[in-house]
Amino acid sequence: MTKKQPDFANVATETAVAGLAYGAGNTALAVATGSSGQLADAIHSVLDSVAHLLHGNTHSSKKHAKLYQTLAGTAIAGGALYTGVHSIESFVDPEASFKPLALAAELGAVGLNGYYWAKSVASAGDTRGRAHGIWHNRTDTFLSGVAVLGIALDEVSGGKSDGIAGLAISAAALVLAGKVAFDKHGHTESHVVE
Repeated sequence: MTKKQPDFANVATETAVAGLAYGAGNTALAVATGSSGQLADAIHSVLDSVAHLLHGNTHSSKKHAKLYQTLAGTAIAGGALYTGVHSIESFVDPEASFKPLALAAELGAVGLNGYYWAKSVASAGDTRGRAHGIWHNRTDTFLSGVAVLGIALDEVSGGKSDGIAGLAISAAALVLAGKVAFDKHGHTESHVVE
């Protein structure tokens, strides 16, 4: 008996909903722990999930596809700028401490992103969107890994590594926001139902 591959559209929606829920909880925890890397990754997760949900609207409405694409990119960019400023402040005025809750939450984020990366690889359907989803989930897995490293090494780095991790994640999220908002490969238009 052969197991049926999940449809990528369902995997993408599930990824967005899970990312939104986990990201919201992780954002609240990041505020409590004070971890810049965790905050950057958590806010990116929430806004990334909102962007995925907005992108889903481009599949059914050509009239508003560019608007949804621009809103999604703007949301990610706004979060990246906010967390970037927070990370700079953390780097300039470091507080060296081990944050076990932040580390545990980010290890969870690595696991969640890795799970959806694997699930995207195993899915079927929408070849172009699937390839983008695989790339995106892989990128998010690595960004969460950067947060893990920053948090884990913070105490031995004199409080600098968490701020550096947050800044790196914020910079990567800003680049991703540009890719979403200014899609030059017709990704949005290619998925719109005429």
